[in-house]
Amino acid sequence: MRSLYIFISVFILSFCHVSLYACTGLYYSDDDIILAGSNLDWFDPVAKIWYIPSQEDKYGVIYFGTNGAPQYGVNEKGIFFQRQMNSYVKVTISGQRPFYEGSLFHKILQECTDLEEVIEVLNQYNLKELERAKIFFGDLNGNSMIVEGDNIIKKHGRYQICRALLSNSQINQPGYQYNIYKKAESMIKGKTASIDLFRETLQEVSAQKRNPTVCSSVFDLKNGIIYLYYFHDFRNVYKIDFNEEIKKGQRVIEIHELFPKNKKANKYRKIISEQMESWKATRQIVEIDTNVYKNYVGKYRTYFGDVPQTISITTGQDKLYYSTSEFGKAELLPTSLTTFFFVYVDGVWDVEFTENSVVTKSKNYSYKAYRM
Repeated sequence: MRSLYIFISVFILSFCHVSLYACTGLYYSDDDIILAGSNLDWFDPVAKIWYIPSQEDKYGVIYFGTNGAPQYGVNEKGIFFQRQMNSYVKVTISGQRPFYEGSLFHKILQECTDLEEVIEVLNQYNLKELERAKIFFGDLNGNSMIVEGDNIIKKHGRYQICRALLSNSQINQPGYQYNIYKKAESMIKGKTASIDLFRETLQEVSAQKRNPTVCSSVFDLKNGIIYLYYFHDFRNVYKIDFNEEIKKGQRVIEIHELFPKNKKANKYRKIISEQMESWKATRQIVEIDTNVYKNYVGKYRTYFGDVPQTISITTGQDKLYYSTSEFGKAELLPTSLTTFFFVYVDGVWDVEFTENSVVTKSKNYSYKAYRM
């Protein structure tokens, strides 16, 4: 759950408090059908699927997201989750509890079978990370809830809608996010939900320009089927049978590989790629003795307020990697024996190592983490 702070890819989701996500989540249940839906709106065009099979006492999970940052998914017990940015909601109850070391949402998806168990896990930990974020959950019992700060807002009636940057206290305040919320509600309210209705609703509220909708999914939770759509193309669908796909083993797939050529997506990917290459050209990459990499390998700790964040430095195939999440990593490119950089869609991030610390800097941010 460290990534709830918006690190673009493997870093910005954890470190920047800039509200850029504008996702929409849907949930509906009646006696015959239980559906969940999600739009992932983000300016990273590289959308991915993570397949994580069950192991020992851990349930299998399928996640969807961008580089290093799963944003929504489902486990084999039918628990749906989506995480979004939110307007500020102060944590008042859990502040004295310990922080979970690792990804709390991943722990929940691997260990829980319904929302009662999810609440039991949440009640054990400090939820300060949800002061500017929220998580939308739904299960096979017909229950859903939104967790923001310490607050749990449960579904009443057949449906619940979760819109980024629109807290429960703001649900009736006019504005852009409110308009999107009401548009989605107008399409679902008073109707019997179906796969087609959820697809049409996600299409209607999809983002076309800034932070475009890079992928959308409708989850048939009772039957374990996921209907996946890519970059505004709601005519072509990729159907995922959870049980069949999870048997194929752990893997990560780029979503664009599953679909026909998408001109809008390719154009957008080209723009972002060229932009990143231009930023990369602002740094001079040098050749260094890769044996020095072992001096930097390890875990480093920093804090945002009193929220801990762990940075992992690893090596592989004579390369050095930087990560704040078990779901992805960024290659560090050397500019000297102690200074490196990586590029993402927002610009260049410089990384400097000292004997016991690592400093990460961008144009507007600077964070120092100490070796653990």
